[in-house]
Amino acid sequence: MSRDETKKIAARRPVSRSGSTSGQPKPRGKNRRLVKKVPMISRLPRVPLRRWAARIIGPAKGRVLRGAIAMSVTAALAGGLGFAWHAMSRSPTFAIDDIQVTGLTRSTEDEIRTLAGVEMGDNSVALDTNELAHAIEKHPWVRKANVLRRLPRGLTLEITEHQPIALVALEHLYYVDADGEVIKRLTPGESEILPVVTGLSKDDVAESDQLALSQIRAALSFIEAWSRAKPNSTVEEVHVGPSGTIAVALSADGVRVHLGPAPWDDAIARYDEIVADAAERGVVPAEIAAYSARRPDRAVVRIASAVAAAPSNKSQKKK
Repeated sequence: MSRDETKKIAARRPVSRSGSTSGQPKPRGKNRRLVKKVPMISRLPRVPLRRWAARIIGPAKGRVLRGAIAMSVTAALAGGLGFAWHAMSRSPTFAIDDIQVTGLTRSTEDEIRTLAGVEMGDNSVALDTNELAHAIEKHPWVRKANVLRRLPRGLTLEITEHQPIALVALEHLYYVDADGEVIKRLTPGESEILPVVTGLSKDDVAESDQLALSQIRAALSFIEAWSRAKPNSTVEEVHVGPSGTIAVALSADGVRVHLGPAPWDDAIARYDEIVADAAERGVVPAEIAAYSARRPDRAVVRIASAVAAAPSNKSQKKK
């Protein structure tokens, strides 16, 4: 066979992608006997599972099938978690044997544990911590409650109590905190040295009237301003008017002071000047109006009595 005929025969053979003249490359030498004809699986098109499902059962049914599979997996996981929770909520491993209550000042541990309704031996996993916290917050002194599990057997009840800063007179005396929230009634046996806020109506406060709430907050703001300016002077009573004007009864001096509406810094400073001037004149003021709507720069003083002159040393010797 000539060289030209050999070239013609080779040209008629199919050429593969690898460049050989047949479907597979021909091994050489000893490896020729080890080669087997294996189908070209790697050359199959890579189609996602959802496309195969869509080709087999149609696009709509494919979506339904995928959704059913997802729901089945979710249901299986939920069932497993539910079974685990059911087992843990009945296991003696999580039986409570230690209950700690923190943050108590006015309320007692027995009161808090009674409201919570938790006993030794209860399963900590089965407890609803939010429900327990709401039950504890029914105590009048509890402002905020937080229930924490200390697995496997511990439970902590964190309590944040109200901090009263005054008493408000509403037919009876009630505690009030810095936010103006009425806490509870002052009961017999409780002794508190707190300023008393007067001039309010019980009905308005019970109905959460905005004017009554603003009056309470005005009185509390004045108490804070007075304590900041005069830390050594105690306010016995703060009378608040409808327009927010303030009248103060001082326990130490026995004098009533009218200071007008906020801000009170200038009025308090004017009060100090009046008291100093009265001491120089030798008089005792019974009532001071350090604020006037018509003349803010003028003060009016009602005199109680003149200070008696101290006896001299000679008169004391004669006696």
